[in-house]
Amino acid sequence: MSTEMTARKILIAGIVSDEYTVSINFTTTLIRLQQRIATQGTHACPVTFEFFRHVDDAVMFFERDASLTRLVVLDGGMSCDIDFILFPHTPDVVIPAYPIRGVNWSKVADVHGATDTARTRPTDVDTLRRAGVDYNFVHRPVVSGPTGPTGSSASLEMGRYIQAENPQAKIMSISRAGVACISSNYDPKTCKLDTICAIDVTARCVNTGPYDFTGCVGTRLLQGRV
Repeated sequence: MSTEMTARKILIAGIVSDEYTVSINFTTTLIRLQQRIATQGTHACPVTFEFFRHVDDAVMFFERDASLTRLVVLDGGMSCDIDFILFPHTPDVVIPAYPIRGVNWSKVADVHGATDTARTRPTDVDTLRRAGVDYNFVHRPVVSGPTGPTGSSASLEMGRYIQAENPQAKIMSISRAGVACISSNYDPKTCKLDTICAIDVTARCVNTGPYDFTGCVGTRLLQGRV
């Protein structure tokens, strides 16, 4: 067994509703994770899995078990790259870039209006689909403030991370040293972290619902039904 397989142990915390419902995308993630570990694929290591209704409960469970080296919080309505879950992240708190569950109608309208000046409709659904999707962080350039740099880094760190402030964090990878950051800065109502932390822009995540819904909106616009 490899050193990586024995040196790390990840707690995957599925955050679910009061009815303990999860999406097909979430279930598919767990199946693919089991396949990766069974075949000892890339970054495979021991994992344990538990359901929780609140992030705070997952953090407390993680703190009580000294054998665990990393906590991965995964919203029951979302799916996430297996590489993100198993990757030996260096930052203490890492959040993947993912689409927010909802449609930004103002952006859809702006794109639709800009392409309709000659009384022609947009020629591809993907343009409108992408226009309506907001992500869980806002990328801002680094500026000098009275207490030091603020905003997001302008280039990738270690080939995958940028620094962003106040991101939504329905999926997180947290080290033992990062637990204090979550306890102090995580807002359970908004699911946001009130701090600057690393965003993994290489991860592939799906937030169940908005992509399909946005796609339908794009089709309706193309057909002139709105």
